[in-house]
Amino acid sequence: VTERKYAEEALLKSEAKYREIFENIQDAFYEVTLDGVVIEISPSFNILSKGQYTRDDLIGKHLSEIYANYSDRAVFLKELQLKGSVNDYEIDLKNRDGSIIPCSISSRIQFDVNGNPVKIIGSIRDITERKHAEKELIKLTTAVEQSANTIIITNVEGEIEYTNPIFTELTGYTAEEAKGQNPRILNAGTHNSEYYAEMWKTILDGKIWKGEFHNKSKNGDLFWEQVTISPVKDKEGKTINFLAVKEDITAKRNAEQVLKESEEKYRTMIETSNDMIWILDGSGNFTFLNKQTEETPD
Repeated sequence: VTERKYAEEALLKSEAKYREIFENIQDAFYEVTLDGVVIEISPSFNILSKGQYTRDDLIGKHLSEIYANYSDRAVFLKELQLKGSVNDYEIDLKNRDGSIIPCSISSRIQFDVNGNPVKIIGSIRDITERKHAEKELIKLTTAVEQSANTIIITNVEGEIEYTNPIFTELTGYTAEEAKGQNPRILNAGTHNSEYYAEMWKTILDGKIWKGEFHNKSKNGDLFWEQVTISPVKDKEGKTINFLAVKEDITAKRNAEQVLKESEEKYRTMIETSNDMIWILDGSGNFTFLNKQTEETPD
């Protein structure tokens, strides 16, 4: 009798412990019949539904009342019957006011001692924040993938982990070829070692570096890039990656060089001319005199 009493007390303590967990855990735990009628559901569903459903509101009700699209459950049940359990199955629930709650359901079929299925038990988790984060990630990924600028992400050792499509278009290296490589594979040899040392010192100090690179593509074509390299930091402020955003400025530099050469050519012609050449502003003041004008007496 004493042993039985101890066993009963232990069972009561265990039941109380799990009841406490059941009533206070963040996820909503539930039991439903094979037909989808709610047998039991934890009070936390009230929090999940933003206060629109209590435990008593749902017990004895059919799940079709809270599924945004009940046909989704048919797909879920088919998978559950095939596997016996399903984890992290995404489904939308609806509130009384018509608002949608993105949820993740993990369930399994419970069998009796004879191996016959008797009910479905599982948990429901609100994944609103996760779905929001996924949407934000999709937007950011799309922006990066479609950017007109080259984007490279390296680890702290400088090994390439990611390149966007414009990188391949400009350099000729595929993302697979570039992954694990150092960006120095593009180095055209114009800049000295001190130039790159200063760049590394800046970004390793956690600062943003801006400058220009003269690079060479896979087929040997030379090009210039305007570059901004930023450290990527974790929540603790530790640098975990480097992000390089690079704009192809080859055409701009070529145009500047042509303009510079043209300016030097005409300046030389004017300075060496035997004619006197000057420019006056609207007030009659000289703004330019060539050498011949300066040397000729009034």
